[in-house]
Amino acid sequence: IQNALKIDVFRVGDQTPGKVSAAVQEALAELNETLPQTIHAEIMNNKADMFEDRANLLMRNAAYGLVLVLCVLGLFLEARLAFWVMLGIPISFLGAFWIMPLFGASINMISMFAFLITLGIVVDDAIVVGENIYSWHQKGLPFHEAAIAGTKEVAMPVTFSVLTNVVAFMPLMFVPGMLGKFFVAIPIVVISVFAVSLVESLYILPAHLSHQKDIHPSGFGGRLHAFQQRFSRWFTGMVHHKYGPFIGRLLELRYVVVAVGIAVLLITLGYVQSGRIRVIQIERPDSDYAYASARLPIGSPIADTEVVARRMANAVQKTVSENGGLRQAEGVFLNMGSGGSHKFDMRVYLTAPEIRPVDTASFTGEWRKNMGKVAGVDALNFQSDRGGPGGSRKGLTLQLSHRDV
Repeated sequence: IQNALKIDVFRVGDQTPGKVSAAVQEALAELNETLPQTIHAEIMNNKADMFEDRANLLMRNAAYGLVLVLCVLGLFLEARLAFWVMLGIPISFLGAFWIMPLFGASINMISMFAFLITLGIVVDDAIVVGENIYSWHQKGLPFHEAAIAGTKEVAMPVTFSVLTNVVAFMPLMFVPGMLGKFFVAIPIVVISVFAVSLVESLYILPAHLSHQKDIHPSGFGGRLHAFQQRFSRWFTGMVHHKYGPFIGRLLELRYVVVAVGIAVLLITLGYVQSGRIRVIQIERPDSDYAYASARLPIGSPIADTEVVARRMANAVQKTVSENGGLRQAEGVFLNMGSGGSHKFDMRVYLTAPEIRPVDTASFTGEWRKNMGKVAGVDALNFQSDRGGPGGSRKGLTLQLSHRDV
């Protein structure tokens, strides 16, 4: 066991987590050059990595969304319409960035999660408006008149569809206590994005589409436009001559359709209940560290506590060597004496889940097994913390309550 000093670094101004992390790493490199060989400094837990992973996930999903909207709408409708609808995603997000500070919200792990929620539905209203304008133009109206007629026709249902989404997230603004202070970022972001998206789809998008002109491109653009038009005519023909009559036939046999739907539902429920499909309410991701704590009788000398701590550290080394060696753990941190000389806690920082051979729960179980029974200890607790709702799970928890304490 080596003595160590733990320093927590936080931002104190407008720095981003990435800038703080880079500054710490730069300072750490300079510090290690000045320290003697028996002393070294290293980073144990860099939460900026989690922040950057969430930001990269958001940017990656946003890029996928932009490409999908552009390709799908460009194939079924028209490339220019797809381009203006696609711009609804960045415009809505930029508008939300402008509104968020007014309500005290910032870009953090929770607000980025809210942006991920909105990615899948933020352009729904723009797609409906744009498609209806395109439909009116196909009926013969010029783009200016089609933009007015198409927007007026769907303005009411689009508005109420957005309002239903807003109402669905509104209760999160009134969650009490400390949890509510964290959750309030979700409705602020979601409602801001939806509000900007609604304004963009009912005012900005029609204004752009109203200035379109019928063009006949040449070259590669012309071939692409011709292919899109052929596909559009084929798809429209399928809708009118195949899909339409099929739906009409189903409406005539509505009782048979309802019976088949109920039968499929019952078969599906039976298949799920048979156990062939694993059901998990909320998947909790694997944690990056395992945790253990020990408490000796009050008044025990710190030398006795160090003996137990050293035995626990040896159990860690044995568990690591049995599960891939250095590929399993990045470091062990022991905190002793913060609550008295008779107790301590130890945290093992593990490598990334895709690298280590076993999950955190299995590692913690083997760690507990290698620790064995310890005499003279009042309490010994091992935990494999997991992310998501509920946090860490203890093996056994008892809660007693009564009006009379």
